[in-house]
Amino acid sequence: MPTITSVTPSFGPITGGTLLTITGENFSNASSVKFGSTPAASFSVDSDDKITATAPKTDRPGKVDITVTTLAGDSANTRFDDFVYRACVVPSVKNKTLKIAKRLLRNRGCKLGHVKKVEASTKKEGKILKQTPRPGKILAPGARVRVNLGK
Repeated sequence: MPTITSVTPSFGPITGGTLLTITGENFSNASSVKFGSTPAASFSVDSDDKITATAPKTDRPGKVDITVTTLAGDSANTRFDDFVYRACVVPSVKNKTLKIAKRLLRNRGCKLGHVKKVEASTKKEGKILKQTPRPGKILAPGARVRVNLGK
């Protein structure tokens, strides 16, 4: 039975493409590597205790279990086989100050993008009137959110 003892790195963007090393035992006849229920974009068995795999893309951020399948069966689910997909989940920043908006964006894996001043506002007193993209949109980590700032 294959056994996973570590996954490095243990996180990556929802856009996929992260190259990772899976270490463990009994990998020599591995026929598949899955991230949750999704097959790896690619993988190679480097040795009986090492696999190099490329994470597939996903629609949702969060934790998935990596499973290695061999003729002897699937690797057991443990805390050592977890991979976390990261993303920017756009928060609602409308009617917030820039300071609060920056904190909300950072906490959700996003960054503040272009700030357009309208209605003769100043950066210190203005509130956000409009944002792009809309709240709830899931983007790659570090994506920028553009805002219009007004009184």
